[in-house]
Amino acid sequence: LNASYLSSTFSKEVGVTISDYLLQLRISKAKELLRTTNLKIETIAKQLGYENPRYFHQVFKKHVSTTPNKYRAEHAIKLEHF
Repeated sequence: LNASYLSSTFSKEVGVTISDYLLQLRISKAKELLRTTNLKIETIAKQLGYENPRYFHQVFKKHVSTTPNKYRAEHAIKLEHF
């Protein structure tokens, strides 16, 4: 299998490029972690493969139309302490 064939077949089957698909997965996981954990945004960025938290912030804002901090403030599930 060559890279060009794989990329073309993936795009036809899934409807987006491999890069866009991976980006969607990362953003989805970031949103989940922001809603359900108290992890620092820098930690979330690193867990998702972003070495530069500023770049993660830019990508998140571009695709979600808000910053990670604002997203968390508006969507976080209140975590109970036992």
